[in-house]
Amino acid sequence: MLLRCTLTGVEPDTDLDALCALGDAFPFAEFGVLFSFSRAGHGRYPSIRWIRTLARSIERTGDSGRWALHLCGSAVDDYLAFNPGVHQVTSAFGRVQLNLKSSIGTDKRIRAAIHASPGQILITQHNATNSSLAYLLCDEPTHWSLCDSSGGRGQEPLSWPAPIVSGKPFGYAGGIGPPNLERHLSTIQSVVGGLPYWVDMESKLRDADDRFDLTAAQRCLEIAASYTQMMTKARSALDG
Repeated sequence: MLLRCTLTGVEPDTDLDALCALGDAFPFAEFGVLFSFSRAGHGRYPSIRWIRTLARSIERTGDSGRWALHLCGSAVDDYLAFNPGVHQVTSAFGRVQLNLKSSIGTDKRIRAAIHASPGQILITQHNATNSSLAYLLCDEPTHWSLCDSSGGRGQEPLSWPAPIVSGKPFGYAGGIGPPNLERHLSTIQSVVGGLPYWVDMESKLRDADDRFDLTAAQRCLEIAASYTQMMTKARSALDG
């Protein structure tokens, strides 16, 4: 069951009114923002000031479930160290993704962060480096895993794995976009069965000037909506 489509890379040049209109039209849409201290203000990484302004807007409108913040680099360390400035921003977002490489004790730090922010979903990438986190945190219902060996480089995997922890939503990312989304949804559906999952797209949502492309984002949502309707009809036919 497809829970949501995450469209990552929203930036200051993005028309937020048009983006929110997409969210209204497609309730399963989620908008991802990249947070990096070292790259802030460059390319797909907004300035910290812009992110803080967005966070205040999200809090005013109560739209936290529509937004995800993806922490990169030292921002992850600051988050896990409970830096007040970082937590003040992350608290506005329904989901927070930690783009990190696991080491000894990482699971304990993440567990502490989970307990400090009840109700907020915390995501870690599931790859060769972080494979243990899904198992070490399997008892934490608000810790979800995202299969992402690409790391934002837009590289498609040869195959998709089944969800790591049964019953917990599992995410898929890596080279997904308008040209291949329907194919990947079909492949992912074959490995998840009836389990909940989501897809995250980033690189293939960029235009020729490396800006977030609203047209590409809308096309992805249309494809996902059409695919979901098709699957619902197929299930209804089988049940009938």
